[in-house]
Amino acid sequence: MAQIDPYAWGVRHKADADWFERNKWDVYIYAHNDTSRVKALKDLIDAARKIPVIVPEYGYTKTELDAVFNSSSYIDLRDEIVDENEVAKKVVAELDTSLRSGGRVAIDITGFMRPHIFSILFHLKKYPGLYVDFFYAEPGMYEKKEKTVFSCGHVREVRQVSGFQGVHEEDDAEEVLVVGVGYDNGLISRVINDKERAKVYKILPFPSLSADMYQQGLLQLDKCSFSESQSSESLSHYASAKDPFSVASELSRIYWDLIQKGLKKNVYLCSLATKPQALGFAIFYLNELEQEPVSVLFPYSSNYSKETSQNVGDIWRYKVVM
Repeated sequence: MAQIDPYAWGVRHKADADWFERNKWDVYIYAHNDTSRVKALKDLIDAARKIPVIVPEYGYTKTELDAVFNSSSYIDLRDEIVDENEVAKKVVAELDTSLRSGGRVAIDITGFMRPHIFSILFHLKKYPGLYVDFFYAEPGMYEKKEKTVFSCGHVREVRQVSGFQGVHEEDDAEEVLVVGVGYDNGLISRVINDKERAKVYKILPFPSLSADMYQQGLLQLDKCSFSESQSSESLSHYASAKDPFSVASELSRIYWDLIQKGLKKNVYLCSLATKPQALGFAIFYLNELEQEPVSVLFPYSSNYSKETSQNVGDIWRYKVVM
C-alpha cells in the first residue's frame, strides 16, 4: 500500500460558462434544495436527462415540489425510511445504463448530505476504470456567516456510514479520530464527545472557500469542547476546502504516520466541512482503507436547512476515476 498521489484518482477543474457550453452529458443528477448554487449548476449543465433527487432531510412537501417541477419526474425519497445506502443505490441505478455504455455522467454534490456522497462513491466503485464528473458550486457567502445554521433539529445518532465500516477492537485499545472541521460546531462536538477517549486530529479547511470563511470556521471551532488531549495544536492539519484530491493526500499522510507509530487499530474518520472535503475522505477510504480497521463516522441530524448561502462563487468539476 502506497501513499496517495493527490491527483492519481482525478482532476480538479474550475468550470466557467464557456466550458459548460462545450460539454454535454448523458445524465445529470442533483439533490434539490432552494439554494441558488444548485439552480445555477442545473441551468449550466447540458444533459439529455436531468434528474432531481428529493432527500428527506430538507423536509419538502408535495405542494412545494409541484410548484417547482410542474409534475416533472424526480426520485422521491421523502416518504421512505432510507439511509444513505438506499439513497445511493437509487441514484446509481439511474446512472447504470449510461455508465455501462460509456456515456458521460455528472453528479452535483452541492445539495447532497455528506453520507450520501460517501455511499454514492461506494456504489460507483463497481464500475472500475470509468470516470464520473462531480460538480460543486461554492457559496458567494454563507447567509449568516459563522452563525449560519446548517443542521436543524436533534442529532439522532452517531454511527458508521454504510459501506465504510471497519472492524474494531472492543477493548481499551487506543482510538484516533480524524475530523474535518467546518462551521457546524454542534455536529463537531457531538462526534468528539462520542469518541471522548480518542486522540483527535483536526483537518482544517485551508485554503478555505474564501478568506473570511476560514476565520468564521475557527470562531465556531472555539465553541467546541475538546478534552485536554484532543485540543493539542500539534494535531492540526490543513487541506484545501475545494480540492478533494489534496484532502485525500493529507489523510493518507496522517494515516501512514499513525501506522509508523503503531496507532492504527481503532481509527475513525469524520468529514464535517465542505462537500468537496467529504468527496476527498471517500476517495481516500475506498482506495486505501477498505481492508483496514478504520470507519467513517457521521452525526445524523433529522433536518437540514434548504438555503444557507447567498450568491454563487466558483464552480468546480472533479473528474474522479472509479
